[in-house]
Formats: sequence, C-alpha cells, structure tokens
Amino acid sequence: MLPSNLEFVTSQDLSSIDTYVKRRIKPTYASKYQDFVPLVVQRVDKACQECFISIKKQKLKFLCEESYNLDEEGAYMVGELLNRKYEIGFSLQLVHFSASSSVHAWGPEFLKIQGSGPTQRSAQIRFWWTPQNPYLFEDTKAIKKHYQYDPAGCSKSLLAFAKTATETDVVFVSAHGEKIPAHSLLLKLKCDYFKNMLKGDFKEASSKVIEVPYSAAGVKGLVQFIYEGQTDLPFKDLEGRLELLAMSHEYGISDLFNYSVDLINEFLKKRPHLQAESVEHLIVASELYAVEDFFIPCLIAAERLENLTEETSDQKKVNWDAIPFHLYTKLLKIAMNQHLKKVEQKISLAINQRLSLSDPVKGKEKD
Repeated sequence: MLPSNLEFVTSQDLSSIDTYVKRRIKPTYASKYQDFVPLVVQRVDKACQECFISIKKQKLKFLCEESYNLDEEGAYMVGELLNRKYEIGFSLQLVHFSASSSVHAWGPEFLKIQGSGPTQRSAQIRFWWTPQNPYLFEDTKAIKKHYQYDPAGCSKSLLAFAKTATETDVVFVSAHGEKIPAHSLLLKLKCDYFKNMLKGDFKEASSKVIEVPYSAAGVKGLVQFIYEGQTDLPFKDLEGRLELLAMSHEYGISDLFNYSVDLINEFLKKRPHLQAESVEHLIVASELYAVEDFFIPCLIAAERLENLTEETSDQKKVNWDAIPFHLYTKLLKIAMNQHLKKVEQKISLAINQRLSLSDPVKGKEKD
C-alpha cells in the first residue's frame, strides 16, 4: 500500500521504485528490501515537493537547478514525476562530491549510491518551464507579454547580445555548406544533445563546427528558436516546416517540436490543397514523429486529388506504394470514418496488391 499524504507518487510508480530499491539495496538489508520501499516512496515524494517549492520561488527565471545525493536513476524518477504532474521540463547532470560534504539530504542509509571511495556521484537536476505553464502562472498571457520567454533562462540583454555574431564560438554548417554562427553557451543550456556534443569526446567539442544535413534556412530557424523561443523566418512551404520538426526530433528539443507542429497545422488550415508528394511526405512524417493529427488533412487532400479528372488537371495522384504497409489499416479506418470513398478504395486496392505479392508461408513480399 502507498503511504498517506503523497503529492506526486502514485500506484503506477510503485513498480519502478520497487525495482530501484531492489537494485540499490545494500547486501545487509537485501532479504527484507520490500520493507524499505515505502520509505523510499516517501523520500522521492518529499524530494519532488521540495523541488517544486524551489521552482515556484524562481518561476520568473524559467530555470531552476537542484542537487541531490541521489544517483541518476533516482533523480530521473523525481524529474519524471514533476514533468507528469506540472509539465516541468528537466535534464540531469552527474556531479562528484565529497562523501563527507553536506549535500541535499536524500540518500537513505540502506541504499548504495553510485561511486566509491572518498567521492561519490550525485545527480544535479535542471528544471525549466515556459510562461504558458498553467500550474505556475494564473494569467499566462500577461506573463508572456511582460516577460520575453527565453528557454535557456537568459536575460533580455544576453538575448540581444546572442542575436549578433559577436564573440560566437561555434558554427553550424548546413547541407550546402553555408555557415551559421552561434554561442555554445546557449546551445548547451537549451539542448542536452548539443551540451553533450560540445563538452564530450566528439570532434565538435574541439573543432567547434557542427555539420548538419539540413538547409541553411532550417538551421537559422533552429538557432533563432533556441535564442528566442520562436522564429520569424518565412517558411512558406510545408517542407521547411517539416525540416524544423525533424530537427526538433533529432536534437530532442520538445519546445521546438510543439512549435513545429503548430506551424504545420497553421499551414494545413491556410493551404489544405496539398500536392501528392506533400501528402506522401507528411503521412510518413506523421508516423515517424507520432503526430497522428496530420493523417486526416492528408487523406482529405488525397481525396481531392482523386476527384480531379485528367481533363481538368494534370496533378499527380498519391502513390500509395510510397506509404509504409503497416500504416494501411490505420489510414483505411480513418478514410472510412471520414467517408473518403475514393481514398478508401485506393488503400483497399493497395492492400490487396501487397497481399497478392506476399509469400503465403513466410508472409514476406517476393523480390
């Protein structure tokens, strides 16, 4: 049973905490490790409460760091619980400390903390949030108006400095060789991907050159978003917006991911008549990045293309062979629910064609 007066830990967390205690319990207590699980549950919940108190005190800074005498796995639990309940973003960094030093009280004496000898490893948790967070701000519109949202926690003066090319110390190189300067400090603060790249054993840490397989316009949009939390670049076509989505996914920037989804939705509302190639790309991207909201506008656009006759238009129809086979059932169901008869017929035909090519024994398509 769960201890009383818990604010963060729920029954769905018991399994992971039980596994954590079992893995970390000292040999002396191993036979009765389950007796200690409730105590760890209480301490995890207390750590979450203390972190949230600190976050509320610093809410207008949009950034907060807390250190706990806790290994990476335990710190991750704390971060996940705060993220789930209050939409707080987090990242972890392991730091070394003296075993005799005074560290934020966490470590139960019956658990092993990673590390040995006079020094041990503790997890530093960095939390961040946005002015739109409804759990921290009652009037999110007013907060957004009066405080420039900077995801890296930088001041306005630093933002103004960062937007210039002055004293940049790292450069992005686009797919076509164009160079886009940036400040490594901001990249590290906003994105764990770049933080690890620029401080580890990767070549970029010494060369300060980050080569990316994206267009110069896309990279400029990425850099501007890291600095300002938005981009004013004119992404007139769908491909540019999909490129931002791809970068947000590759580099793990959740704010940019949500922003890119909004940009794509805005495009689809204003220009719903997609070309066949755009429909194909967007369906694949929807599956790859788990944004199924795009499926319906894609199929509606495909239905429109099917309704165009060769006499009135030379626009291509969607090539359903370009769509992954495992999506057919999902897309067929959506087409049926939306009463898109011609798309439904095309998908059914594509399924039958694929199945007719399949090996009835092995269930694989023939070469």
